[in-house]
Amino acid sequence: MRLIPQPSMDSFDLTTILSALADPTRRELLRLTYSHMEPVECAVIARNIDVSPATVSHHWRILREAGLTHTTVQGGHVSLAYDETKWNRGFRIACRYSSRKLLTVGKG
Repeated sequence: MRLIPQPSMDSFDLTTILSALADPTRRELLRLTYSHMEPVECAVIARNIDVSPATVSHHWRILREAGLTHTTVQGGHVSLAYDETKWNRGFRIACRYSSRKLLTVGKG
């Protein structure tokens, strides 16, 4: 089994995460992946999305590069898993960022 390179926990970028979540197709892919709660083949999830395989592949890459999923390859099978640790960290980063921005609004 081969793990596709993932971003490190220290390289999280709020803009990248929010951009990945902004697309409704990616949100649906994440929802479907999360519903399995364990690694699932990309093809199984892709059957439930009404876009081309190339487009699904593009969305998987964006989610992986944002650090929201883990991708593994075994033989000819590509599997994805929801990464709860990275999700939790991503939301903590978003909350810290948002609270700092809110505290600076109106100061000048």
